[in-house]
Amino acid sequence: MPSFKKTQNDFSAGVVSPDFFGRDIPGAMSAMENVAVTPTGALARRPGTIRIDSAGQNGEAIIIPFGREYLLVMSTHSVRVYKNNALFQSFILNWDIDDIRRVQWVQRFDTMIFVHPDNAPRVLQKNGGTFLFSQFQFTADDDQLPFLPFMRFPETENISITPASHANGTNWAKITAAAPIWSADCVGGYMMFLNRKWQVASFVSPTELVVVTKNSIALPAAPVSDWKEAAFSARRGWPRSITFHQDRLVFGGSRDWPCGLWLSKTGQHRNFDAGTGLDDEAIFITLLSETQQKICTCISSRDLLILTDSGEWAISSAPLTPSAVNIRQHTSIGTNAERFVLPQKINGGTIFISKNEIREFALDELGENYNADDLTLTARHLVDHPESMAYDAENCRLFVVMQNGTMAVLTRVPRASISAWSVYKTAGEYLSVAVLDDRPYAIVHRANGTYLEMFSDAAANDSGEFDFSWRAESIPILINGARPKKIRVHRASARVLETRHLKIMGRDCYSGESLSGDVAANVLGGMPDAMRPLWTIESDMQSPAKILSVTIDGQYEI
Repeated sequence: MPSFKKTQNDFSAGVVSPDFFGRDIPGAMSAMENVAVTPTGALARRPGTIRIDSAGQNGEAIIIPFGREYLLVMSTHSVRVYKNNALFQSFILNWDIDDIRRVQWVQRFDTMIFVHPDNAPRVLQKNGGTFLFSQFQFTADDDQLPFLPFMRFPETENISITPASHANGTNWAKITAAAPIWSADCVGGYMMFLNRKWQVASFVSPTELVVVTKNSIALPAAPVSDWKEAAFSARRGWPRSITFHQDRLVFGGSRDWPCGLWLSKTGQHRNFDAGTGLDDEAIFITLLSETQQKICTCISSRDLLILTDSGEWAISSAPLTPSAVNIRQHTSIGTNAERFVLPQKINGGTIFISKNEIREFALDELGENYNADDLTLTARHLVDHPESMAYDAENCRLFVVMQNGTMAVLTRVPRASISAWSVYKTAGEYLSVAVLDDRPYAIVHRANGTYLEMFSDAAANDSGEFDFSWRAESIPILINGARPKKIRVHRASARVLETRHLKIMGRDCYSGESLSGDVAANVLGGMPDAMRPLWTIESDMQSPAKILSVTIDGQYEI
């Protein structure tokens, strides 16, 4: 049998699925559990976690960074604010599980705005040494009526209304629709007709409402066909997504107008008055395509990016004005509208979750067209309905929590050709992940509760009580591009840094003080199944470990 000696000092491709075992992919691995590729290309055991506090009930909570100093934990019962890993302030919140899964947010300075298609927007604002949680308020005009966006919904397009006087006064009116279109949730909402804003005071019947405006007005005798409703209300729903772009507040999609995009006046983020179309006035856009697309989220980058359930769009106008809107659909991938996963901006690209893939939406080399490359093409088996995502810029590491409770981790350093997936597991299930000031945090559901925890190199195990092991496996060996029929391994060695314990091929080869150097095991064992990994390296000791290379000596038969 011919001899071979194979050294792997390149782990840059990370875990690949068995479908790729027939290809000679430099740096590929068949398994990496609780170990990840570092930005320098080594393999390192993941940090343990430190328990910060209990979090949420019924296993539903998300974590949101607020600036670089505060961390929010939002559950179905409360919003908790943490500072320096200690509870700083809390608010009662009676949202259901669906609210938590679909809520979106944006921060500007000391203000964070939350949106949800079934709930009015809310604002969390830092005011001095405390936080205030309140309803979002649109700027009011001189009559104390809000600068809401108004529009005509398709189902009312050909229906006129007839205003009539009301006993309450000359600024009141009874309006009768030509068809039954009203409901009780109209009350409190706003309408626009006769060049006036009106608030709905009461619901009388499906064809009749009572409305009020600020000042007296002479009502016409004829029906009115030119009328509009507020784009956002209890009746029509609220914005689904939110961002800031070119000093405008952007609302993307709503329950009853999912393909709409509303942009505030420049520098006046609560004013959505379209006015006469001047450059700084509010903008309303409807995405036009063969089928109605539901806006899932909006991201401000060089361009305004719009992700829908069936495509990815970009508005490249600079400056963006009512008369200059260069909008185009670039790709037709689509994302999940049922659960919001915050896209991450990394190295000029935007990482987002498509139907069940993790993709990068980025401009091509010419800077003209966007592509949506699949980052999980070679490791699709690790993706199981992603539910949360965060990026640690210091370690070039993307964390993605899956529905099955695992966390897929991508180390991505394009300049070093590193794009390596691995998996974190723990005694329980990861539910949410966030990064605050280069420190990763996770919500973890365990047998004894649900906790907010922080990854830390100072933590040997998880949450102070849960040990974990780590394991790395190579892909099956190829020799001269061919798969051997039989393999016999004689010796296996590894070059390590600051490592206290190591098993190679199931054999304890080192245990002691922290070692930087070479460790080896004489294996002298047959491996008749050449589809098995060439080598396995692992440890169950709760201490750091770092692997620089692994070398195997043996014989093979083609």
